[in-house]
Amino acid sequence: MIANGLAQANLHNAGQSIDCWMVVFNGFLAFFTLGLWYSTHKLWKSSKRQLDFMEKEFIQTQHPKLRITNVIIKKIRGRGGLKDSFIDSGQLINGQFYITNMGNTPATITGIGCWVEWLRYAGGLPMERPFEGKNGNILISTKLKSGEPLTIPFASEQPMDANAEYIRTGQLNWRLYVMGWVEYVDDIGTPRRTLFCRYWNPAMEKFIREDDSDYESEE
Repeated sequence: MIANGLAQANLHNAGQSIDCWMVVFNGFLAFFTLGLWYSTHKLWKSSKRQLDFMEKEFIQTQHPKLRITNVIIKKIRGRGGLKDSFIDSGQLINGQFYITNMGNTPATITGIGCWVEWLRYAGGLPMERPFEGKNGNILISTKLKSGEPLTIPFASEQPMDANAEYIRTGQLNWRLYVMGWVEYVDDIGTPRRTLFCRYWNPAMEKFIREDDSDYESEE
């Protein structure tokens, strides 16, 4: 009986020893798992920061660039037996232009301003742009992928006056302009702006880009 008692005591002590080691092992395993999770989390955050930095760097070097192309106006039906023309007194100037993303990353358009102006050209455009301080008059918010075009219609705020004849024939230095701006942001929120200004060439019957960086520029 004494031997049985000793055997049972030894088994009990062995069980306690095993339980103790299991507690230690489980504690070590929990600590190791926590350390592994912490290291993995730090590595994930570091990798994410690196990826965010690389994405930002890519967008900054390969940023979008919006360009205005193919500004056109619609012909007006002639009155009183006169032939159709692009410019006529008493009539609004209606037309359209294209915006194309020439960059390598998407652009989100946040605002567009477009105005039709006619004025006498005295060797250059006014120092103060006719649209200075005006809010955009074409409400649109859309994203353009690289190479994607967008058609934008426009119209003059006032009907053409009696200077239509001078603009049609190129007399007295009168010119018809379509001018304005397009504001947009890239995928990291950097604001950018494209300015455009095109004048009507009566001999070619098309709009020509104005050579003036205060009126024509791309960021």
